[in-house]
Amino acid sequence: MSTDSHGLCIERVFDAPSERLYRAFTDRSLRSRWLRPGDDWTVPTTKLDPRVGGVYRDVFVAPDGTRFEETGVFHELRPGERIVYSCRFEGGGVLEPEMLVTIELHDLGAGKTRLVLEQTGYRDRKNRDEQEQGWPAFLDQLAKVLRV
Repeated sequence: MSTDSHGLCIERVFDAPSERLYRAFTDRSLRSRWLRPGDDWTVPTTKLDPRVGGVYRDVFVAPDGTRFEETGVFHELRPGERIVYSCRFEGGGVLEPEMLVTIELHDLGAGKTRLVLEQTGYRDRKNRDEQEQGWPAFLDQLAKVLRV
């Protein structure tokens, strides 16, 4: 395995103000409604302490019963603008060191926001590629929750 680090960057425009997107990442009740790749997944546990130094823990269960856990620490929180947190996955065969996720929210006016998501620190290009394919499904779920 290479010791090189791999990252990904995804951009998406949402029909929602930046403050609402920010809350979707930092409010436990909202986060648990969208943070999954499809409607057939469940998120039985979402623990969230959205402050610098605060921790989070999300448990995801796939349709086949496979459990995945993501944990991390918030490093930067600027309401309506930026969220930076570490993340680590456990379960489902994903073995990666702690990674860093940076989310920038750019207000485009007229109730639209551009989300720019960067995730860095993957050792394994395959895991990075799978996440690069997976994040859009999560963001589709987010878009559905924001429409309600």
